[in-house]
Amino acid sequence: MELKHIKAGEPIRASLLNSLIDETTKQPPTFSGNKTGLGTVKGFHHSNVLVRILNETGENLNRFAVVALSEPIFEPDNDVFFQEPAFRGLKPNNETKNFAILQTPALQGEIVLGCVAGISIVKIDVQNESDELVTPKDETLMQSSSEGVARIIWKESGTGEKWGLILYPVGGGGETKIYAVVMSAIKCPPDPTLDPDDEDFRNSMGEIKIEGKTYEPEKNENGEPITDENGDKIYHYDKCACRELAGKEDEFPEQLVKGRQIEVIYAGQYDNPDYEPPDDDDDDEPDDDVPEKLDWYLAINTAKIYNAKLNSDVDAGESTTFNVADSDGEIIETTVWASMADEDTYWKSEAESFDIERRETDEGRRLVIVDGRCPIPKEDPEESENPPEPPEPPA
Repeated sequence: MELKHIKAGEPIRASLLNSLIDETTKQPPTFSGNKTGLGTVKGFHHSNVLVRILNETGENLNRFAVVALSEPIFEPDNDVFFQEPAFRGLKPNNETKNFAILQTPALQGEIVLGCVAGISIVKIDVQNESDELVTPKDETLMQSSSEGVARIIWKESGTGEKWGLILYPVGGGGETKIYAVVMSAIKCPPDPTLDPDDEDFRNSMGEIKIEGKTYEPEKNENGEPITDENGDKIYHYDKCACRELAGKEDEFPEQLVKGRQIEVIYAGQYDNPDYEPPDDDDDDEPDDDVPEKLDWYLAINTAKIYNAKLNSDVDAGESTTFNVADSDGEIIETTVWASMADEDTYWKSEAESFDIERRETDEGRRLVIVDGRCPIPKEDPEESENPPEPPEPPA
């Protein structure tokens, strides 16, 4: 039946009212097809990306349960593979990147519809009310954090288990995140509203080394790299401000110390204080090596990771220290644990750069070495002092 608008004062026809009731009480989508549960969706119109999910979690799942996407149900040698996507759904954890939210309840071994992209209702274990992102926690709910694979667009107020709406995946549309390592401590400016051309704002900037970007060392008139008193080459890195991070929980409210890994966005250009405009009466050519404008970046998030050198070798399960420098040049000696190494290995400090992350461990919240030079296997002292004789060459 074709529905037409009515004018003010006109009576509502029974047929029109019945059509509205039928539309608003329409049954959920039904499926036709073979015994596998795969087939054509009837009467379902939605902008979300929905696929078939086989519940292989070992449990019966409620509507809006979360599952990790595993391999397809059918291989390409089966014609059903080409009809529509269909995946096996397993129990998720906080490392799960590819997931689906079931749109109907699912018995163990049953195939139902799951949303793999778009907006979906889901239950969230809210850690902090200010959290904007979530990751899968288990098959019943997501967990909020400052990092995640889906964005919260609405949730019930408060902390604990709350219903919410999430948008996923995060970072669609070709968006590329920019990460960097702090090379000189960055102060938060005294007034976040200051313009980047203001001297107080410029003085609060620090240097960052953007991942994947090549930097050339400063050179003398002979084209040779200039070194400092320690013999290290001198580089001029990009400038960055950290005003967006001031006051954030678990962040440095006043500064970002050297070695901290951060996420940044390009913020534009500011006037170079070293640039001197050419004088109309001066015949000298302007210095092309001194640009009029300089690029700068804004720190928007920290990855809670340091990039630093260890002060000594460290065995698995033991601790050592690493140094970070604050904005006044003071060295802060910080304890770090080798919890990520195996019992038969140790982390070797020799001029290597390590990724150090704050993690929850069985012993509490600690800074832990998570990456860098691979752990070195320990040598048996007897074997190292008395190496085996080489085999005799063949006759």
